[in-house]
Amino acid sequence: MIEYHYEKEAGLLTCVFSGKMDFTRSREARLELENKVGTLLTERGDTEHAKSDLQIVFDLGGVDYFASEFLRAYLALARRVKPGHLTIRNASENLKKILDMAGLHST
Repeated sequence: MIEYHYEKEAGLLTCVFSGKMDFTRSREARLELENKVGTLLTERGDTEHAKSDLQIVFDLGGVDYFASEFLRAYLALARRVKPGHLTIRNASENLKKILDMAGLHST
């Protein structure tokens, strides 16, 4: 499950994940995120050809496991925003290890 919190004035989208992000849930999340972010980028007037300055935060405080498909969701969004505009927060120590091995850093 994902809860979205969008602060228009700040240009910040926080995505709060919960539960076990197995392959099926991660794939569904990827498709849902691509749709949600695509809609926001269109509303903001961002083009497909330029990286957006939208800030996106993945809050993993409620996640104890994610499949590799979850990393695909992260990377798909990372291609659409400027470097440093997609961050991960509240990851458990186990998830931090996986993120670090994948070359993704969390706070």
